[in-house]
Amino acid sequence: MKSAPLAFLFSLLFLVACGVGPEPESLEGEENAAAVVNAFLRALEAEDFDKAKQFLYSKPDYILRDLAHCRDLFFSEEATGISVMQVGHEEYGHKWQIFVDVKINYGPRMKQLHFVLAPDEIPKLRGVNPIVPIDP
Repeated sequence: MKSAPLAFLFSLLFLVACGVGPEPESLEGEENAAAVVNAFLRALEAEDFDKAKQFLYSKPDYILRDLAHCRDLFFSEEATGISVMQVGHEEYGHKWQIFVDVKINYGPRMKQLHFVLAPDEIPKLRGVNPIVPIDP
């Protein structure tokens, strides 16, 4: 009977030591990720919070949970352009996740946003890290 707990601990140690596994070449839905982020940002900018919620993962981070505050954070002033800088995948929360880096321009200034998406068939936004560059 004492060998059962020992076998459990050994298998648990083995799983922890293995990590998240090798980096994938791509994740299902990666090709749709930029379109999902763009649609979310357009809905957010238009204050269509019901539509914006459709693009969220069931447990989004604290910034995405408060869509009104999120809108103020990204669109407190009128944006002059939005562009996707990079789409790819990275380890996030001990899983391989899709990410999209977006740039929002405000005239000569900009904000960079780093979205992490759940790797579903249609990606859902899970978290965002706004990076606000310093004005020159």
